[in-house]
Amino acid sequence: MATIPGPARGLSRLAAAGGLALLLLPTLVAAEQPRPVAFYDGEAVVARAATLVGADVRLARLVERHEAEVAALRDEVDALRDELAHAAVLPVAARREVEARLAQRTIALLVEQTEGEREIEDEERHLADGLRVGVASVVARVAHERDLPVVIRTNAHTRVLDRDAVDLTDAVLAALGAGAAPDERGDDAPGTLRARARLQACAPAGDDAATLAAR
Repeated sequence: MATIPGPARGLSRLAAAGGLALLLLPTLVAAEQPRPVAFYDGEAVVARAATLVGADVRLARLVERHEAEVAALRDEVDALRDELAHAAVLPVAARREVEARLAQRTIALLVEQTEGEREIEDEERHLADGLRVGVASVVARVAHERDLPVVIRTNAHTRVLDRDAVDLTDAVLAALGAGAAPDERGDDAPGTLRARARLQACAPAGDDAATLAAR
């Protein structure tokens, strides 16, 4: 039986190894290809989430109640001021009584304006925190299902320029609306729209979807 000289055996092994490396190279290169970045329209998603859970209506009703209470107190203050201004002659005791009532209602108006605004801000922060956590959870689940470890939240002022980036907005909106009525549009009253805009502006703070998606 013919034997292969030592140097020839070495070259044969090298050729075999090189051939294996060439066969594996496409697989290795494919495995190392970076996964695309994903993004979603944060304003659209938060608006939809706020509508589904009624957060916008809840905040709007609180604002409307506060505004009604302030308006009622302001009317009382204006009426008492008019009473003092238009009374040609008032007995001293009567004038002092009107002045005391005016001072008391003015203080009540200032207190309602301060405490009411604080209550609105606290409720807005509470609702926005709930929306932020809920949206981030849904975005993370959608991204995980598509094996996308990095998700960017965009808005009217930010855009993703990468042509290979994956837009998850529709998928996230669909996931948020799962189980909701197909024609559910929410309340589009002016007060609700203003409340929704406040929640959209407040909700982005804190833990973002990119971090959650990577966990």
